[in-house]
Amino acid sequence: MNSTPVQIASLPQGLTPYIKALLAEVVFAQY
Repeated sequence: MNSTPVQIASLPQGLTPYIKALLAEVVFAQY
């Protein structure tokens, strides 16, 4: 699954840390 940095950057500033943490969990779970 490809994550598009453009979509992440366009999110509200307050949601960015949450999205990054969520993505980190997903990536970590894959390995």
